[in-house]
Amino acid sequence: MTSDTKHHLNPLSLFYFLFRHLWDWLFIVIVTVGPLYGFLEKHGISPILGFAALVVLIIFAVTIRYLCFTFEIGTDMLTINSGVFIKKHTHIPYGRIQTIQHSQWFFLKPFRLEKLQIETAGHDDKSPEAVLPLVSESIRDTIENKRVQVSRSNVTPTATSPQPPTYLIRPRDLYIFALTSLGIFPLIAILLALYGKLQEMIPKKVINSLTSELIHQSLIIVALIGILIVIIGIAGSFLSIVQRYYRFTLTVQANQLKTYQGLFQRNSVTIPTNRIQAIRIKQNVIRQLCHLSTIQALAASSAGDDEKKQRLNGDARC
Repeated sequence: MTSDTKHHLNPLSLFYFLFRHLWDWLFIVIVTVGPLYGFLEKHGISPILGFAALVVLIIFAVTIRYLCFTFEIGTDMLTINSGVFIKKHTHIPYGRIQTIQHSQWFFLKPFRLEKLQIETAGHDDKSPEAVLPLVSESIRDTIENKRVQVSRSNVTPTATSPQPPTYLIRPRDLYIFALTSLGIFPLIAILLALYGKLQEMIPKKVINSLTSELIHQSLIIVALIGILIVIIGIAGSFLSIVQRYYRFTLTVQANQLKTYQGLFQRNSVTIPTNRIQAIRIKQNVIRQLCHLSTIQALAASSAGDDEKKQRLNGDARC
């Protein structure tokens, strides 16, 4: 049974509801701007006043959606209530929670606010079972503690083993991992695609003029342009991976694996060890020479997705 106490999201989540349906609001504005302007002009009403009323209407709709979204942290389950005209109640027993993922942008850290995504073992969709867009960090701690209590009550007590050491990726390993990524090739393909688009936008006379100039130039200049494209691709891939896996940490607490990573947006995934279905170790040719490998803990859930694959990532030296 659940508690009667209903909690609201943090008021800053109003911006989440606004930007989540931003394209819908823009579509409404584009469709109504013509008829609205004609109506206002016909009745002698200032357009500024009319559009201000439209903005107020959007803010009102977002506020109603925010007020109708509540959650209850009960004794046995988490309940998510949402919907304005059609009410939706999602009941998630703590024992059914597969993974809990929380992400926190750097500007939310001083406020101790984060986004929670919760998935269950039987969830088949690509989207999480439940999303709490902006809640206090204490909410995540409360849910995780209740899940741990339920899992402990369902497991036969065994002899305690020493706490495994926490793994923290070394900067040197992270830099090597980033430099040996094959992600440079997609970036180079994107740069070449952008170059093709620019060719379509630039007049042919300009392109022919530049081509004739390059023909008369030394091959060194052409080679330097190619090297510059490769350097830009390597730098982009390197910075993307470094900021993504910055201070990657793997810990084991109460039979749960927890990962933390990210520079600008700190992401974390928690999964019980008994939910892990398989372990996969990957190495490309270059990383084999550097003795680096990627260890993936495969689970039924997709909360720990990387490129929408069901896994938890960890990069370690073997």
